[in-house]
Amino acid sequence: MAGTDLWRANLPGFFHWAVWDDEEEEVFYHQGSGETLLLNPLGAFILKIIGSAEISTEKLVQLAANHFKLPIDQALIDCIEMSLRTFAQKGLIQTHARDYPEFQAG
Repeated sequence: MAGTDLWRANLPGFFHWAVWDDEEEEVFYHQGSGETLLLNPLGAFILKIIGSAEISTEKLVQLAANHFKLPIDQALIDCIEMSLRTFAQKGLIQTHARDYPEFQAG
């Protein structure tokens, strides 16, 4: 099962979104890093949740499964963990995780 490590946004006030009614994807821009991403619904969901509050990987998996009406299985966990690592590598989020020591602050 996914870990209980807490994730938080880096400069959540710098998160900007563009959404079009006829599109499933969302455009995300992080003013602090200059990163612009085209996100699928799961990626957008993850960043919006983390942008509003610290959250554990385990809780994020539960919320995503409930929101998208998906089973909590290894495929969902892997997808979320991959997204978290990608967002952390881009400097958008961080954790104090034992699982990802290369992303620890400080």
